[in-house]
Amino acid sequence: MTHSASEDEKEKEKEAIGTDVEEAPFPQHATFPPWLDLNKVFALLNPLTCCIPSHLKQKPLYTPLPHPSSIRLLLIHPGLPSTPVKLTLVKARLDRRLPAYEALSYVWRLKPEERPVVCNGHTKTVTRNLCEALERLRLQKGRRLIWVDALCICQDDEAEKSAQVRMMDQIYRKAERVVVWLGTDDKDRAGSAFKVLCALADAHSASSSSSPNTPASYSTIIPDQKIEHLPAPPPLNSPLWLSVLYFFINKWFLRMWVMQEIVLARSATFLWGAAAIDWTIVGAAIEAVRADTYLNMLLESRNLQNAFFMHHLCGLQTGGRETRLPVLHLLDLARSFDVGDPRDKVYGLLGFLTGEGEKGFVRPRYGIGVGEMYTEVAWKLLAEEEGGLDVLSFTVHSEHDAELKMPSWVPDWNSKFVVYPFMGFDANNRFAAGTGKPMELEESSSETALRLRGVSVTRVQETGSRMPFEPMQKATARLRELVEWCGRARVSVSTLAMTLTAGKTKDGQLIDDVEEHEANFCALLADLDADFLRNKWPDEADALSTLAAGKGHAEQAKEALWRYSCYRAPFVTEDGKLGLGPGAAQAGDLVVVLWGGQVPFVVREVEGGLFYRFVGECYVEWLMRGKVVGMVERGDCAESVFELR
Repeated sequence: MTHSASEDEKEKEKEAIGTDVEEAPFPQHATFPPWLDLNKVFALLNPLTCCIPSHLKQKPLYTPLPHPSSIRLLLIHPGLPSTPVKLTLVKARLDRRLPAYEALSYVWRLKPEERPVVCNGHTKTVTRNLCEALERLRLQKGRRLIWVDALCICQDDEAEKSAQVRMMDQIYRKAERVVVWLGTDDKDRAGSAFKVLCALADAHSASSSSSPNTPASYSTIIPDQKIEHLPAPPPLNSPLWLSVLYFFINKWFLRMWVMQEIVLARSATFLWGAAAIDWTIVGAAIEAVRADTYLNMLLESRNLQNAFFMHHLCGLQTGGRETRLPVLHLLDLARSFDVGDPRDKVYGLLGFLTGEGEKGFVRPRYGIGVGEMYTEVAWKLLAEEEGGLDVLSFTVHSEHDAELKMPSWVPDWNSKFVVYPFMGFDANNRFAAGTGKPMELEESSSETALRLRGVSVTRVQETGSRMPFEPMQKATARLRELVEWCGRARVSVSTLAMTLTAGKTKDGQLIDDVEEHEANFCALLADLDADFLRNKWPDEADALSTLAAGKGHAEQAKEALWRYSCYRAPFVTEDGKLGLGPGAAQAGDLVVVLWGGQVPFVVREVEGGLFYRFVGECYVEWLMRGKVVGMVERGDCAESVFELR
């Protein structure tokens, strides 16, 4: 049998790639004028295709994947910067030996326009940001094999999307490298940002290791461009920090899927325009920023927080062993990231669930509603996680509740009203309001109702205003109003301090030094209102002022107060106790302790107590350490059943 030159070329290509190449209708070296849209041409000729031999007809861009472990990879053909991007989709299997490939991590719609590329002979439009990424990755000589979701998955096939999402962790784990594309560097900031990041990484390395290390460096594809090195991080008033700020406020740090893309990578490189820097250098720089209070404040943003989350998760994967976080903890971290589809707040985390049985935690199904999927997740967490009722601590109500059509007790993981939970993940950082008795799930006639045993302790008599979100530096006036409202309650300075900070430090740890906590809080009160201590506690004012001046750090108390009051409201109960609870709490709501719950909760009677609407978790100082369990055991109060709908 004889082969044509194009057939020989294709056989060599298959052999080099080590996998099947999807047939392209034209030789790979064919070129077409940019104004020629092959898809339109074939649409016009479609009535005549019955006369065309079958082997000459154009095949669809996407053909069914032959095996459950099949994926597509994308071959980027070489070309000069000014020429069209030419691509070929090739099939491979994750359960067999794979060719060396890279996986691309990027923001889908960083720029709104679309641009054409030629893929398997088809003219395919992709987002401008992806097209620019492909142009940046393309070599002038030699081909490059990558995986990119927008092209390697048929986005119009929901069944294929669901199946491929289940394999995303393997795709990123098995890639030789993950390439993070931050976009074009139109303002020429990358070099300035990267040299500062390198200096920060060197400073962190010097402070954490006694042995000398090779100085951190970045690279560029621009010929003859000099790579600058800084001997130390610049002073805080240097304009170089603006470039670092622009690096961290890139939208890539907000995208949900990047969590698993970067954390599961063997190695990763950030590309910003022509410049490139290794993720390990970025991670070391993040550590340096976090260790410097003023630098952290200068660069503070949700993006920087997310960068730290990802760096922290990477640290759990290293050292030859993998430390897994509970599913609920991952869902908590993911609330800071953005998604286009609310279901991806869960599906985007499945790559982290590698324990036995965890792969079946939930299966990606894009055909079901968001509310149905979130409810399924909540039931799974109640049934399979060790945290008992911890999932209830993440329920925050807003005016958008009705859109999801789910029970009041189910958290909306895509809510923009993100609170720091009062519950703790670590065993030594947990309250014990209802944990003295195990969680008891009662049967209900409703499939979505949650029936629990516990005790109704008291009612809310009055609530203050819900605290909106503001950056901490701008929240002083709001915090002053909160303290003044709570100052009307007859409480000690210790109770006021513990309640408004939910009994926690700014770092989320339970208070173990009450005097230090009081000192910090009194220092904050003096900053907010110089007369507050004397007006509220005249007999103790001098001693409290002395304590604040000697041991107090107002900023620590301010951050804890800001952190735990956001989207929450203070309240006073019928028996005069001060509490901090959900912003949706109303007068007449019940404060209850449910068995298995770390913290008390606020619920609302519906139809005379036939069932209840769940409002949220709360903090009431005397309830946090299990006193109600003892009261029940002594017969001082009775158990009830609460059906939450």
